[in-house]
Amino acid sequence: MHREELDREQISITEEDDCQRSLGLYGDWAHFPATDCFPDWYGGRVLQNARLVPDGHAGKFMIQLEAMEYRRDSARIARFLGSRRILYLGVAESLLFKDEHGVKQFLNQKFILCGRVFVTLKSKEGKVYLVEVKEDYERQAQQKEGDNKRKAFQEIIDWHNPMGRNGKQVCFTCEYALFTGLII
Repeated sequence: MHREELDREQISITEEDDCQRSLGLYGDWAHFPATDCFPDWYGGRVLQNARLVPDGHAGKFMIQLEAMEYRRDSARIARFLGSRRILYLGVAESLLFKDEHGVKQFLNQKFILCGRVFVTLKSKEGKVYLVEVKEDYERQAQQKEGDNKRKAFQEIIDWHNPMGRNGKQVCFTCEYALFTGLII
C-alpha cells in the first residue's frame, strides 16, 4: 500500500501543469494506474517516521528511521510537499529534559538522506518535521524526479505559516530560531 501511494504522489509531483494535485483540489483521479480511479484523492498519507535517539556517546544523538505508516488522513504540509519530502521526527520528552541544549544544537544542522538535504521545521502543533529543501549533497537534481519543484526553506516557512495572514502571533521564523537555538 505504501509503495503504490508513494508512486501516485510521485506522478502528481512530476505533472507538467504544476497543479499541485496532492493538495486534494481536483476530485477523482484516474491517472495511475489507468484502470483505477481514486475518488477525491489527495497526497501526504504515507508517514516517514523517525526518532531521535542517543548514539551511545555522551551528548551525541542520531536519527533512527522507522517503518513507514499509511494513514487515511494527512497533514496539510505533507500534502503540499509530498510524503517522501517530509520525515516525522519523534523526540522523547526525556531527551529534552536531559539535554535540551544538546538536542536543539543537533537539530540545528542539515541532514542528508540519499543525497537529499533535510532541515528541521517545528510545526505549530509542537511536532518536529525534517523537510526536504531545494539542495542536494553529492547528487545531481533530476527534473524527472520532480527535484525542480522542491522549495527553499524560506519558501516552505512562508507557505506553512505566512505572516501576512497571522500577524497577531509570534513570528514563525523567530519561533523556529528560538526552538533550534539559531540567532537571527
